[in-house]
Order: sequence, then structure tokens, then C-alpha cells
Amino acid sequence: MRVLLAPMEGVLDALVRELLTEVNDYDLCITEFVRVVDQLLPVKVFHRICPELHHASRTPSGTPVRIQLLGQHPQWLAENAARATALGSYGVDLNCGCPSKSGERQRRRRDIAQRSRTHLSGRESDAGRGTVASAGDGKSASRLG
Repeated sequence: MRVLLAPMEGVLDALVRELLTEVNDYDLCITEFVRVVDQLLPVKVFHRICPELHHASRTPSGTPVRIQLLGQHPQWLAENAARATALGSYGVDLNCGCPSKSGERQRRRRDIAQRSRTHLSGRESDAGRGTVASAGDGKSASRLG
């Protein structure tokens, strides 16, 4: 069984990830989300949310860290996912929003997740990139909630 240290906005920053992974055995940490709107974010944004990128995307105790992206535009999610993995993130987690009881909202979120996967998978075939993995290989993920 895999044990993940899930993101909690305003709580689970790099210091807390460091402390928790020193005293517990986690297989993977996921950062708080990086909000993606309509641009390729500067490198400093990724380093601010995930300083572990400076250390092979691992906590001091060796637990891998994955950056989480939040957004609605597949092109910008794909561009920023490529940047995150190029910087060394141990994959990318796509946050498609909190679960909703409304079926229409859930369908919209599933559509965003599917379009993002399509864009991310398409990035693999870009000349020389190969930095963004498809959702099925364990290096990238999307989830609802």
C-alpha cells in the first residue's frame, strides 16, 4: 500500500513536509496547489511552493515531492506541468477542484481533467521534450477533489 502526504492549503508547506517525513514513512508528498490561469509561470513560483526542487524534488529524509497544479485551461496546465517536471518535480498532480454534489459540476471537472490529460500526453511527442508523463505511468496524476 502506498501512503501519500496529501496537500492542505495553508498547512502543508515545505517545513511541515520536512518534519512529517522525518517521523513517518511516506511514499510521496504533494505540494499545496500552484494556481495556473493564463500563462507559463516563472521558475521562482515553483521554487517558492516546492523548495525541494533544489534537492532532486525530495525532502531531506528522501521522500519524493510532486507539484500540484490547479487550473481550468489545459494548454496552460500542460505548459506549467512541463516546466514543473523539467525543474525536477516527481510528476504532477492535477487538482480539478473540490468534489461537488452537482452532477453538472462533476462532469465539467471530469472534462477539464480529460482535456488536461490529452494536452499532457500530447506534450510527450513534442520534439525533444519528453518531460511530461502520461497519467498511466505513475508520474502524473489527476483527481477530482
